[in-house]
Amino acid sequence: WLVSFDDSTVDRSAPATARQGANQRAIALLQGLVLGDCKRLFKVAPVLVSPQRSRQMHGVRGRGTDARREVYEVAALREAD
Repeated sequence: WLVSFDDSTVDRSAPATARQGANQRAIALLQGLVLGDCKRLFKVAPVLVSPQRSRQMHGVRGRGTDARREVYEVAALREAD
C-alpha cells in the first residue's frame, strides 16, 4: 500500500485571510483522519513526507499546483492502482 500526502500546510505561509485559515484547518483535519484510518487498517502509521522532500524524491522542480500535479503523475506511473 502507498499512502501519500503532498498538499499539506507544511510548506505554506501563515494564512492571511479567514478563508485561507479555514482551508489550512480543513487540510490538516483530513490528513489527520486519513492517518488515523491508515493506522487502524494497516496497523502501522504511514510516513508523512514534506512536499519539498516529495518533489525532490521524484525529481520535480517548482512549487504550487503544477508541481503537485507532476508529483502525482510520476507517482501514478510508478505505482499501480
